[in-house]
Amino acid sequence: MNYDWKAHNGSIWKVQWAHPEFGQVLASCSYDHTCCIWEEPPLEAHNPNTNERAWVMKATLVDSTQSVVDIKFAPRHLGLKLATCSLDGHVRIYEALDVMNLAYWTVVFFILFIHK
Repeated sequence: MNYDWKAHNGSIWKVQWAHPEFGQVLASCSYDHTCCIWEEPPLEAHNPNTNERAWVMKATLVDSTQSVVDIKFAPRHLGLKLATCSLDGHVRIYEALDVMNLAYWTVVFFILFIHK
């Protein structure tokens, strides 16, 4: 079964899976300055008359002013956190405010790298 997803307005640099403890969650980062959070709902949330399981975009992180080129989820014991690295020189660490509702993420830490 094939699915077409539309979330980014540019090339995708990377896709990263969260630890399975948090469900089926992944993030994608793009040339379009964004990072998207995706979730595949549990099997029981799907239509029993079909065998389709669709991914749902839960959040778009839009703090970067240039391409987001790398992402990485934290180890599970640190909670549901995601680090992003963008060409604007920032590393941002986001945290899901509620792991049961992935629509809300906040920046908990950021670093600015200045290249001379």
